[in-house]
Amino acid sequence: MQAHAALHKHRHLKTLILLVISMTVGAFFLFWLGQMTPVTPLRGKSKVAASWNQISVRTSSAQAVDTGFFHLRIDEFGRLFQTNAWRAHTADPRKVGTIQVVLSLADTNAGISKTQERALARLIKDLRREFAISAEEIRLDRGPALVSTFDSDRPTSIGL
Repeated sequence: MQAHAALHKHRHLKTLILLVISMTVGAFFLFWLGQMTPVTPLRGKSKVAASWNQISVRTSSAQAVDTGFFHLRIDEFGRLFQTNAWRAHTADPRKVGTIQVVLSLADTNAGISKTQERALARLIKDLRREFAISAEEIRLDRGPALVSTFDSDRPTSIGL
């Protein structure tokens, strides 16, 4: 047993030296190879940005569980909320190019509030300016709440 150990006395040292030399040669080879090839940045597959050309506004009950697909929501207090679909520029598969806006109502028969009307007017104005959407391309769901608001004698500030 001692004779076998005496023969391989520096075995670990030889292995370590060989490992360091091979890693150094490999690093220089990769460095040289990197200098010879053009740099191409890695790119993920990105989806095409949606082209917005229409705005659709509809109402929904504030207690409704499923309000369907929408990008932006204005609650009863006039606060604007963005969905993940809007942040990711995801279009509705059934209405490609249409920005879906939902007005949440506490009472669907009462109509929208003044604060919701102002928030909607500001939102539509900003969207029209940003995406160059004409007034003819704004669609209103003619539910009871929007009919009472936009078909009444009171002037609206929506700017349609």
